[in-house]
Amino acid sequence: MGRSVITRKEARRAKKLSFCYHCGGAFKPGDCLDDDHIPPRTAFQNKDRNWPLKLPVHEVCNSNLSASDEQFKHLGELLRDGQTNQPPHTKACESGAYTLLQGLPMKGMICRLVQACHAAFYQHWLPLETSNSCLSPLVQMDQSGHPAAENHYPQYEHFCDLRKFNARIGNVDRVETCNGQFRCHIVWAYTDDKKTPFAVFGIDICGWHKLSKGMLSRLQGCVGHYEMPIPRSPA
Repeated sequence: MGRSVITRKEARRAKKLSFCYHCGGAFKPGDCLDDDHIPPRTAFQNKDRNWPLKLPVHEVCNSNLSASDEQFKHLGELLRDGQTNQPPHTKACESGAYTLLQGLPMKGMICRLVQACHAAFYQHWLPLETSNSCLSPLVQMDQSGHPAAENHYPQYEHFCDLRKFNARIGNVDRVETCNGQFRCHIVWAYTDDKKTPFAVFGIDICGWHKLSKGMLSRLQGCVGHYEMPIPRSPA
């Protein structure tokens, strides 16, 4: 069975970190700490803010995340304003919404979530420079205005199939919080040579896969991977 953070009790247990999930530094007596909401609560409507995953971070690290918090706020506003009900590009001329969405640094926002969930599951720091890749729920466009090739890389389809298969057999580590509006699933596997372990993750916030509606032949969610030794089970 996989690890889970799907109850308040499990969230309280996950919060008992001895290090800052953002910088990796060990907490020391006298350190000024804050609770960081994962994802930032501004991404959700008030009714969906309970209950959240909160992890301790250094106060200075939390301050450094303020710009990222604002980016999640913009994402949440666009999702709540009904941008998922029709292709975002159809409203670009009226509101510039799709332009704003495309301007969000999605990979950095996704990496922050993965870094936090990794710490919550395994009580282990995940450095940002860890070898990784991710597919954003936002459709990337080429210079001619058509969907770019990176939306169709075959490894992402393989990652999706791997995650779905393991979810069916209960072999997935999962966070599900904020009234079910935030989900992160992680599955561990090995490369074809059976030597290099890697984690496959899938993330959803408020059904953000619907942002690709009408732009691709299928809905595009958020999936990716990172490479590192499989963490031991926390004590």
